[in-house]
Amino acid sequence: MAEERSHKSGWDSIGNIFSSSLKLSGLKKPDTVEWISFHWPLVVGEEIASISQVSGIVRKVLHVSVQRKEWLSALEPLRKKFTQEINQRAGMILLSNIKFKVEPNSPS
Repeated sequence: MAEERSHKSGWDSIGNIFSSSLKLSGLKKPDTVEWISFHWPLVVGEEIASISQVSGIVRKVLHVSVQRKEWLSALEPLRKKFTQEINQRAGMILLSNIKFKVEPNSPS
């Protein structure tokens, strides 16, 4: 039993290691957009990721294009949750808000 305790001491869980390795640290703005684009499907889920695309960041506001205007009202209540999740994954305040808009040239 004592051998078992000493064996575990000093080790982080795989979840802690994985989480730490994915945190954003000291990246420039273009890298931040790429980082968020990578994490976007993990944050919003497969269905929302399939109809949306990260467009860019302006003054801590993430701009996301969606395929159809019907999605705007569905995504509005989730804006705060998505913002918090991205900031939590980054380990810092990257975003203050998310703005959804309909993609140009998409059917209304």
